[in-house]
Amino acid sequence: MEAYERAHHLERVDLGLDSDFMGAVRNFGKEYRTMTEALFDDMRPSPEALVSECKKFFQTPFFDALAAFCRKESGGEHFIHQLLGLPLSDARALAGELAR
Repeated sequence: MEAYERAHHLERVDLGLDSDFMGAVRNFGKEYRTMTEALFDDMRPSPEALVSECKKFFQTPFFDALAAFCRKESGGEHFIHQLLGLPLSDARALAGELAR
């Protein structure tokens, strides 16, 4: 986003974790169950089960792309932690599953 702003000579928009925007996003999301809660009735699935069920349910290449990222880049667990809002331990397990 920053590259787009620079290329088009736009004022920088702060979407950092402490911004009003991210605060509104976090508050909005509190009203809804997480994807894992909705798909697994509040049970904690294994990383393998999570990936398999999400691929079937959503029918998108999201996890394929995320797996390619995890195989190519180090620190995939931190990206997953931020992207999906998972605890870091769960993000590590998911990154490990995807990197196989």
